[in-house]
Amino acid sequence: MASALTSNTTTRATLRTEAHDLDVARRGDLREAREVGKAVARETILAAAAAILLEEGAAALTLRRLASAVNASTKVIYTGFGGKDGLLNALYLHSFAGLETALRAHRVITPPPERIRAMCHSYRDFARAAPALYHVMYGEFGRDFVVPTESRRRASAAFNLLREAVAAALPKTKSSEAGMATRLVWAAMHGVVSLEAHDLLGTPDQCERLFTSAIAAAARTYDIRL
Repeated sequence: MASALTSNTTTRATLRTEAHDLDVARRGDLREAREVGKAVARETILAAAAAILLEEGAAALTLRRLASAVNASTKVIYTGFGGKDGLLNALYLHSFAGLETALRAHRVITPPPERIRAMCHSYRDFARAAPALYHVMYGEFGRDFVVPTESRRRASAAFNLLREAVAAALPKTKSSEAGMATRLVWAAMHGVVSLEAHDLLGTPDQCERLFTSAIAAAARTYDIRL
């Protein structure tokens, strides 16, 4: 399964950069062409690592196993990430960066309650579309790896986007509670999505209704009507 996920991700990454590569080739910019190739290779490696973690568990993710999955040498992994801890840290940041991008797309929406609703459903869409990356965000890495404090700070950018929307939607009497209100909505999202990922909540339609009800109930606790 991990090999299939890796293959699909490689194809998607190639398609995403095809037009850009053609433009680079027309300009004859060899340096930029190399950078594009590096970015695609890095994304492919991270996607393969996430797939191995999801399908085979933390113990299976060795540099040798990963190199085999992407048809590369272990030297490539070491050069790109500086070892397994560097790989895991990059994978953690890559996963949250994907979620941040998904939520940021709705930042322009007004009024704030509609922005909250759009961001929450984008969170669920991201988890369903990229289960391996979502697993990395909250899953166990194994061994003694601890996410660095700076990486956790950078990963909080996605949370802060939602917090910004929640703060704008709160009544003035509760303006000081933006942090707690956002945590409650985030917890509601995560709870339903995690149970859905384990096939514990029924059909996709049932899961969507439960998800919508859960985030609305969480928001109502702080007088926000979604």
